[in-house]
Amino acid sequence: MKTLSNWVVLGILFCLSITVSSCSSESQSKNVSDEDSTSAIPVEIAKAMNGDISAYYSSTATLEAENKSTVVSKVRGMVTEIRVEEGDFVNANEVLAQLEDEQLELEAQRAKATMDRLLNELDRKEELFKKNLISAQEFENAKYEYQAQKSE
Repeated sequence: MKTLSNWVVLGILFCLSITVSSCSSESQSKNVSDEDSTSAIPVEIAKAMNGDISAYYSSTATLEAENKSTVVSKVRGMVTEIRVEEGDFVNANEVLAQLEDEQLELEAQRAKATMDRLLNELDRKEELFKKNLISAQEFENAKYEYQAQKSE
């Protein structure tokens, strides 16, 4: 009889331990389900039906370029030829337009002639200065005028 009561006590303890462990599992599973519900993404469900599908989508938007650049000419002049079109891909230092070069060539020739004249004048004044026929001020003025023209 004593062994029977031991078995009954063991059975009751076993049932109690299963009951207690199942209760603690429910509280943990409730916590897990609460966490899952907060991170859920809301979705809409619709019934599938037959209909027309548009092949085009029209919208208004503001686009901004990833890279911006400013295109400027190094010299002024009239454009005679445009070598690219809008939307073309270009590389750095690629010629985009041709300027009228006749005026530029005339200006370059004029500048060269002015430089030659000032250099000759500077050479003459240097010789005169060495012979003490002109003042140091006149010689320095000629030298500064030549250097100013050279820097342009």
